[in-house]
Amino acid sequence: MAKLRLTIRPDTGAMGRRMTARMIELNLDDQDVADGTGLSKDTIRAYRRLPEARPTAENAAAVAKALRWTTDQLLHGTDVEVSADDKADYGDEASLDDAIDRVKAIVAAGCNTTPRRVSVTITII
Repeated sequence: MAKLRLTIRPDTGAMGRRMTARMIELNLDDQDVADGTGLSKDTIRAYRRLPEARPTAENAAAVAKALRWTTDQLLHGTDVEVSADDKADYGDEASLDDAIDRVKAIVAAGCNTTPRRVSVTITII
């Protein structure tokens, strides 16, 4: 298998650098990620190369899934920390709603928006 070579610009943002490194690790090119997300190859390339790429929440989730990452890993290079208190009452519907609200608040803060504008999708694999 030939070594994949993806280029970035000197002013490429942190998300684009993480995304490019992950794509190389997984031996994926822009078209592979585009095919896995339903986005265009040009959109994927722009996310990888722009100084401040700002994908929509839906697009960030799709790209993260194609890269076998969480959205937090894509956008911030880390996973959301889960405390023992968060795990304690996971079966309680009210606790789940509270947890989703906390996740929305974390994502909103990281994306300079309000929690009302954040949508959370949970996928069980």
